Amino acid sequence: MLIEVRGAGVGTANKGAELMLRAVARQRDAWGGGVELAIHPNKGPYRQRAQLGLYQKLWLGRLGALGNPVTGLVPRRVRQTFGLVTEDEIQGVLDASGFAYSDQWGPRASEHLARMAARWRSRGTPVVLLPQALGPFRDPRGREAFRRALDGVDLVFARDRISLEHVRELGPVRARIEQAPDFTVAMPGTLPPGYEPRPRQVAVVPNLRMVDKGTAEVRDRYVGVLAECVRHLRARGYEPFILVHDPTSDFAISETLRQQVGGELRVESHDDPGHLKGILGECHAVIGSRFHALVSSLAQAVPSLAMGWSHKYEMLFEEFGAGECVVKATDPTAAVLAQLDRLLEGPERERVIGALRENGVAMRQKTVRMWADVAGVLGIRPAAAAAAA
Repeated sequence: MLIEVRGAGVGTANKGAELMLRAVARQRDAWGGGVELAIHPNKGPYRQRAQLGLYQKLWLGRLGALGNPVTGLVPRRVRQTFGLVTEDEIQGVLDASGFAYSDQWGPRASEHLARMAARWRSRGTPVVLLPQALGPFRDPRGREAFRRALDGVDLVFARDRISLEHVRELGPVRARIEQAPDFTVAMPGTLPPGYEPRPRQVAVVPNLRMVDKGTAEVRDRYVGVLAECVRHLRARGYEPFILVHDPTSDFAISETLRQQVGGELRVESHDDPGHLKGILGECHAVIGSRFHALVSSLAQAVPSLAMGWSHKYEMLFEEFGAGECVVKATDPTAAVLAQLDRLLEGPERERVIGALRENGVAMRQKTVRMWADVAGVLGIRPAAAAAAA
């Protein structure tokens, strides 16, 4: 069975997106040799797609549906030799957009999904939206588009209870609506060759989205609050460092932070998102604004302090039983540092670690059930549908 993996949330430039793509590829392997994955060629360099064993979809975007006959002119034998597939060969679709269908990103992604979903339904192609943040849909254009999209989709997983509420507010739709956690929680982390963890290291993970999606007050305070956290950690004998989780966006804001604290701050960046997760797992604590960096930390029971720009951060920490660990860049600096102190040592730190461990197990179990539901919709036979541990 040939399945297309699509959406703004998958690719190889953003390391959170690549982690999601790798999670889908890992599940493909668990399903067995009868399942193959295809991806659009704009989702990263060929070398990285090839490492994951992904076919490349032939797609002439500007021609839309008219492009199918053109791509079909490429002989099948040639396509197989070069790992190319056509739209007509796709037998199922997994959408892993992460957080694209929302007023915060505008209606275009929802409108494109609606057009594609209508085509998939007309062809009888099963479609699943993997766990992702959804909504709100207050903008009439985006609301109408996403509602139309759900009439062409078979199964939708909201990643949190607020996303679930946003979808249900749209009214009756054809799609079955469920809730499941972020599906990267079970992905393993591995340390880079030669990397030596330090016993009191604390990762700081900046996010450009805090600046370009936040309010004017957040833009003015965000880097300064992170700088105060760095100074506070140093004063208490910890070793803060910057971890760049999205090399396409976050190097500039990371350099701004580094300069604010005097320029002497280690910066870690790795091509392999598994290495990033491995490093986060070896930290004493994490201060972060990149969503999947925080998923990686919490899933490994590393106490973390989050500053986010959407509801997905609060919901992630709520599900892990650590809702009090989400702060705002606009909070008084003293309050942010006090919460950070509670995560560094003492009974609150131990309570948080226990909650992360317990809820992490539950979330991995929910992910196993989610993949079983996906297999059922796609028509993958049950014997081959055991999820990756």
